Amino acid sequence: MAILFRPRASSRLAEAISKKPQASLGLDVTYRDGVFVANVFEGGLVAAWNEKQEMPNRICVGDFIFQVNHVSSNPVAMIEELKEKTQLDICLKRRKGAEPALPPHQAPRAASTQETADATDGSGAEMRDWGPSRPARTPLEDILDQLESLEDEALAGLICIALERRPFLIPRVLPADGQEPAER
Repeated sequence: MAILFRPRASSRLAEAISKKPQASLGLDVTYRDGVFVANVFEGGLVAAWNEKQEMPNRICVGDFIFQVNHVSSNPVAMIEELKEKTQLDICLKRRKGAEPALPPHQAPRAASTQETADATDGSGAEMRDWGPSRPARTPLEDILDQLESLEDEALAGLICIALERRPFLIPRVLPADGQEPAER
């Protein structure tokens, strides 16, 4: 096992990880609108790496995985790379002030890479068996459930990344001192 840290721009990291076939990274991710680190589990390659490193060289809850090997912009394909490949180049974007996820959180967890792969048919479309008594849920309900299951740190990371990508929203959610938030 080899994990190499190569810093890039101030808030970007690249991790090169070699793993044995079927070895667990010990990484839990969410994958709506990108792939975010939701949890780092004890006993996995990532936790072992984090224990030997100091910040900023650790992989943290809330980190945005924007590329795995040469795959980007396709969360399902990126997750498949994480699961199947033995040589991984993982490119991350970190929000400022992120802390490592050690020890792992015990809160409700997001979909693991295994659960995520099982819930898709490879096209990126989710497959669920709702059964006759359960009505189909809207995508918004699914998103809200995932947001509610995030730890505070992961949710803060998601919000920071969203505001970085859509800076025009900043005055609407973070008004200047003494002002009320803008109306919707």
